[in-house]
Amino acid sequence: MMAKRNEPTKEQVEAAAGFLRDNLHLFGPQACFLETGHIDEIAYGMLRAAGKAAH
Repeated sequence: MMAKRNEPTKEQVEAAAGFLRDNLHLFGPQACFLETGHIDEIAYGMLRAAGKAAH
């Protein structure tokens, strides 16, 4: 469940970031262009967008 308004929790971001790190192949050949240092930010943005879409 989202904390505050559409704000993912730290635990949600960590879980989503872990999933992304473990499954970079899902991005296809473009995965080589992802800056893995920004995976947490990508995960946060994806969760926030999903939260907004759900409301």
